[in-house]
Amino acid sequence: MAYIEIRDLIKVYQAKETYYRIPALRGIELEIEQGEFISIIGPSGSGKTTLLLILSGMAEPTAGFVRIGDVRLDRLNEEARNLYRRTKVGTLWQIPNRNLIWEIDIQQNIEIPLRLMGHQREERIKRATNLLEEVGLLNRAHHRPGQLSGGEVQRAGLACALAHEPEILLADEPTGELDSKTSGELLKFFKSLNESHGITAIMVTHDFDVAKSTDRLIQIVNGRISGYSPTKDLKTIRDMHEVYLDRFGSVQLPRHIVENMQVQRRVNIEHKDGKVILSQE
Repeated sequence: MAYIEIRDLIKVYQAKETYYRIPALRGIELEIEQGEFISIIGPSGSGKTTLLLILSGMAEPTAGFVRIGDVRLDRLNEEARNLYRRTKVGTLWQIPNRNLIWEIDIQQNIEIPLRLMGHQREERIKRATNLLEEVGLLNRAHHRPGQLSGGEVQRAGLACALAHEPEILLADEPTGELDSKTSGELLKFFKSLNESHGITAIMVTHDFDVAKSTDRLIQIVNGRISGYSPTKDLKTIRDMHEVYLDRFGSVQLPRHIVENMQVQRRVNIEHKDGKVILSQE
């Protein structure tokens, strides 16, 4: 059984001013194994961040089935979601001041979630020291975030996200503010921590080169999964040719294929010799 199981996940936002209902997710179907490191890639407005917010417990599904381990997120009330978020989830955001408190040093930042969970001082210091060593910042332990480079700030944020030993690590465009070299360095630490801690990691990005650093790439377009593939099989996003057939018989074609078809036109379908063939005149 998959560690994360999502079935027919729907999220609809309602604008307060107009009361228009805006669908962000339109029936997501996805399975993720424990310890896997995956990336979710898609254009702005595709629904990838909304999916991350639901997995983090920061947004409530409108409909559908969402299970992480033995927790059914679609059944949790607000209080239970807050507890889930504090104990099970680590998050790393693109904007640094969402990851760290700027007025205190990075060791103190890492100790905060441990303090809230009731850990004693010696235990907090030991855990913070170990994490800082793992992200290469032990010699910067008593520097405040404003005294660090952009890459160091994100590595400190990564250590902070792992302080309370979460089961799942979620990252939203963690390299969005970094240059390519610094991004590469952060991703090496990200992958190393994913492997050494055995944590399930999901990273949202719009950058294919960043996504390639993970084990598997999931593409999302218009609120639906449009393709997925192990990253070792991909040279470009156009090499992605695996799609998901849901229990309703629906398929979302990869974006690069749709771009070469005439949309809102009939498509012929043929099932022959175990193959499903789509064609368009």
